[in-house]
Amino acid sequence: MKRLIASLLSLSLTAAAPGPAAARVIAGSLPRGGTGSVVPVAAALGGAGGRLAPVLSQPAGLSPALPSPAAPTPSLPTLHHITSVRAVSPAAVSGVVPSAHPSAQAMAASMPGSPAPLFSWAPNPARVPSRTPAAAAPSAAVHAAPERMVGSFKYVRSVETGVGAALSASPEAGLLRLMDGAQPSVAGGFNAVAGNAGAVHGFSPLSAGSAYLPSGRQTPVPEKRPEYRPRAINSWFRMWDTLLYPILSIAYRIYSRGTENLPTKGGALLLPNHVSWLDVLLISHAAKRPVRFLMYKPYYDSPYLHWFVKGFEPIPLVPGDPAQVEWALAEARRAMEAGDTVAIFPEGSFTENGTLKRFKRGLETIAKDSKVPVIPVHLDGLWGSWFSKKQGTSFWHSLFNIGRRLTVRFGAPLAGEVNVDTVRDAVEQLSAVNMRERVLAERKPLGVALVESAFQNWGRPAMSDSTGVSLTYGEMLAGAKLLADQFGPALDASQNVGLFMPSSVGGAISNAAVALLGKTAVNLNYTASSDALRQSMAQAEVKTVITSRRFMSELAKRTGRSYDLGPDVIYLEDVAPRIPKWKKALTFVLMRVLGRWLTQWLLLPRATARMEDDATIIPTSGSTAFPKAVRLSHLNVQSNIKMMEELFAFKKTDVMLGILPFFHSFGFTETLWMAILNGIHAVYHANPFETDEIDALGRQFKPTILLGTPTFLRRYAQTISKEAFAAMRLVVAGAEKLYIRDAKSFNDKFGITPLEGYGATETAPVSAVSVPDVYKDRNGEKVIAQDGRRDESVGRPPPGVAIRIVDPETGAFLGADKPGHILIKGPHVMPGYYGDAARTAEALKDGWYYTGDIGTRDRDGFLFITGRISRFSKIGGEMVSHGLVEEKLQDASGQPERRFAVAGAPDARMGEKLIVLYTDFGATPEELLAKVGDSLGGVSKPRAVNFFKIAEFPMLGSGKLDLKAVAELALKLDAERLP
Repeated sequence: MKRLIASLLSLSLTAAAPGPAAARVIAGSLPRGGTGSVVPVAAALGGAGGRLAPVLSQPAGLSPALPSPAAPTPSLPTLHHITSVRAVSPAAVSGVVPSAHPSAQAMAASMPGSPAPLFSWAPNPARVPSRTPAAAAPSAAVHAAPERMVGSFKYVRSVETGVGAALSASPEAGLLRLMDGAQPSVAGGFNAVAGNAGAVHGFSPLSAGSAYLPSGRQTPVPEKRPEYRPRAINSWFRMWDTLLYPILSIAYRIYSRGTENLPTKGGALLLPNHVSWLDVLLISHAAKRPVRFLMYKPYYDSPYLHWFVKGFEPIPLVPGDPAQVEWALAEARRAMEAGDTVAIFPEGSFTENGTLKRFKRGLETIAKDSKVPVIPVHLDGLWGSWFSKKQGTSFWHSLFNIGRRLTVRFGAPLAGEVNVDTVRDAVEQLSAVNMRERVLAERKPLGVALVESAFQNWGRPAMSDSTGVSLTYGEMLAGAKLLADQFGPALDASQNVGLFMPSSVGGAISNAAVALLGKTAVNLNYTASSDALRQSMAQAEVKTVITSRRFMSELAKRTGRSYDLGPDVIYLEDVAPRIPKWKKALTFVLMRVLGRWLTQWLLLPRATARMEDDATIIPTSGSTAFPKAVRLSHLNVQSNIKMMEELFAFKKTDVMLGILPFFHSFGFTETLWMAILNGIHAVYHANPFETDEIDALGRQFKPTILLGTPTFLRRYAQTISKEAFAAMRLVVAGAEKLYIRDAKSFNDKFGITPLEGYGATETAPVSAVSVPDVYKDRNGEKVIAQDGRRDESVGRPPPGVAIRIVDPETGAFLGADKPGHILIKGPHVMPGYYGDAARTAEALKDGWYYTGDIGTRDRDGFLFITGRISRFSKIGGEMVSHGLVEEKLQDASGQPERRFAVAGAPDARMGEKLIVLYTDFGATPEELLAKVGDSLGGVSKPRAVNFFKIAEFPMLGSGKLDLKAVAELALKLDAERLP
């Protein structure tokens, strides 16, 4: 039923002759689909002394006659929860007392120890249907706890005065049930009367354990067992486990982990994520015992499934029926406390996009004050299988994934308070452990993975750039092998190899050659100053650098600077002429003939490395602090690539526009290695700000994927032609905040909304990302099955990532909607900073990476970034976010481009003050602050005197604002102004 019960009408009992058997009648009016149209439903229990009839009467104060079909139904308060029905003296209550009537409280006060009587009945022979004779009975009153008088009619717990039965009514679902061992009476049993606004149409006998529907159809209702000692369920479980597990083992490699956390005897509550149709079978098998699951009732009732699932004694659950949900949760709690292993999926339904959905609070009801262990569970490897809901997954795709690794991991029992936040946190941590184990088992070091991908995509285009160079995967592998042979002698003395190369085919193939040598690539920031460059080389212990004379010359012209890369420099222009054409052709043909295994064994033996070895060292931009050298292992990079593959369905026909520099972890992991390992054609351009060249590449190659920063996307929305990005199907922005106005302007022009992500160099880099919404068809209309993005949010963590919000000062775990310090855990988190144990210990604690960012998570798991800890000013005891002030100023200015950068400066009176650096926005600071109005109040509103106009903002090569330079410039300008 779509609406709650509209009213509750009292019934009249007709007394014939006194007798020991008392009768109880309960009636509810159920909405039937039209204004003023109701379905009165009644039931009568007959005792040995005679028959009782269901009758209808009006509440006191209303006309005794039933309303006509055209008359509106009186609106009465609905009864939420009936606790008992018992006989009372006819003089105890006169008339009908609605649940919200003031006299109910007076009655409660006059009856110590008893709830207030809500309804009573008086004889009304005129309303007894002629088919059923009236019977005698004392008056009766319904009693309910006053604090539960609001809501819908749920159920009757008990019936006193010797009638050993209880009724359960669920008007929302149109159900009337026998519960608590009730049996039909010998004098006619239960009768249900269905009528329409005053007309009684007839009776339908009910049997014990059945439910009455308005249609007259009876359905089984799970009976309550006095004890939960599995008997037949053991045999049923063993039989099907013996039959099905060998079949599943043919297609999948199934692993159980953490089974030592399960109790050897007694009950337990399991809380797993929900990925596929196989979840129930895999969890039961991994637990090595029968598990009783809460199961969606339509599946339980399905003729295709019922014969199979009933042997496992699941607990049916109807999410839209509050009474039935309460019964199911109570049933589950009784079962586990009596010794059963019970499992409930906190998400309530399958994931539609690979991320965890909102955890339902029903788990708290079951787990509260429970004496059995509450165990989080994570299923890994099923997403993307034929049994999951990942879009694009077909039977044939599943067939060619035989051997897929599936893991069921049981966590340690939860200690302390169990709620949706602590359970999500525990499941995410198990996900991180599972992802690490899967990547270590299935993925290879980058050099070996490069060989595998090249042979799988041999003749397909691999990479192109704006200089006109294009290579197939076979040509790329052969070229990388030949370059590695040339680099080898010069690189033997050191492990870390510097690369001073732009985003181009030359830069990509040089990185590939370094990987084939088993070396560690250190891509140097060519937008940094000479001092910063030398410092980065010293931090990473780089002695030899690979670069291009042409690139160095163009860079010097553009920046007016010269770069000292040290004495050991390898120029590609010097190396390429040493490789004769016949050797290029021979290498290409020889690899193709030998195949992958022999090529790797005979020609590329050094490509093998340990997954824990460093794949790259990336000097951080130092946007907010002193630059550091971040170590990223092959495991880190491969894990992040795998996470992206879980969320996005990459295609062999995809073309990725590679505008991000390789010295940025976003560019290194995603636009370089993710493209190569997924058979994607990458099209590179060295300067992301040169929109004319990017427009030409877009027109020529029709890119479908774009990864960039909001700064780049904002510029492209203004300058790139619509035709250049007409084929785009996936756009992801990261590295800085994506404002709604920028996402909207991009979508308005190109017809695709950019998805925002979040990460850090230390996490290789993606730790949260928005994904497209998933839709399903409902009655011919598309509705969202699972949302993948929220305004202002950077998305949810992908599979394998755990995100925790803690108090910045105490480190205490914070639940949903509470701002705090963002911590990240997963196999993509760096092993540490190169040669800097002190900074490593500060950033990594107990496996968690302390990001230095402030944010919140909502109930659905979406992450919202507030700002950096270092980008707050404490003014007069209040914490003020620099980012928030910048956003409000930008909105008030109405400018599309960044016009403001905020920093803090010491203040003798307030502790700190806000300094605003700005470029021309067409107004004065005073006019701007007037437009800002109350959106910034108190200490959050900067003073006009602290605005400083500058020619341009200091930027990093990645396109981000150089926050460190901004802070230094703000302090300098403030100091110069002061006397």
